[in-house]
Amino acid sequence: MNKYLFLLDEIPPTQSANGICAEKVMGCLAESEEVYVVSWEEPSKLTPDPFKRVSVPRKPWDRFASAQKAKSGLFNRLFFLMARIIYRLKRMLLLPLWPAESVSTVYRFYIAAKRLICSEGITHIVAISYPGETLLAMRMLKRRFGNKVKTIMYPLDVTLEGMNHGSAAEKKLSRIFGCRVMRACARYADCVLVLENAERLYKRIFPETEQKNFKKCGIPLLEAINQTARLPQTDVHTGEVHFVYGGNLLYSMR
Repeated sequence: MNKYLFLLDEIPPTQSANGICAEKVMGCLAESEEVYVVSWEEPSKLTPDPFKRVSVPRKPWDRFASAQKAKSGLFNRLFFLMARIIYRLKRMLLLPLWPAESVSTVYRFYIAAKRLICSEGITHIVAISYPGETLLAMRMLKRRFGNKVKTIMYPLDVTLEGMNHGSAAEKKLSRIFGCRVMRACARYADCVLVLENAERLYKRIFPETEQKNFKKCGIPLLEAINQTARLPQTDVHTGEVHFVYGGNLLYSMR
């Protein structure tokens, strides 16, 4: 029996799109395989998961910002402003590691995963690009355990576009460094999952010698077999058409 270990940000009951999709895959795998997951600390669930969770703390800045949101007052606002300036400087220094933003988070994922590999005999590691720290942790694990584990890397196409916040220089540099980090991590991946709609982007970034490990996958919601019947959308009284879009559009498409 194979033992799969997923490294990612969140799984339900949070609202992370990564977590929602990954939980479906993990649920199917858990029917015949053992599944483990290392993710950020999550709220407690009423029903048990079919897989085993190990939690690591969120990134230091995320924890600090969440704690400060509940506070008010001039001193707290000034303290938060100073901390934000320090965080921006740190983020600029860590740009060569983009999409990773926290070295401590990389090591937290690595240590938690290493313990599971040693104690549970993990056979496959699946690193999902958000947070980017999981990819660097996957690379460290492959270096440490070699062929003892198979590594599967899922680099999100939006990550390759660089950060969506910060200055113009940061955004440009994050795209350059991000592609470099992705290539460096891909050398330690036995399989790289590539979304079908972004295949050209990946082929442009990754050398042809590394594309042999590509595994193309589609987007389930765009496949006809998974589409539900369309319901009437026209108001019979006014003739108006109503629709709801439950998703996100990239800035370039808006």
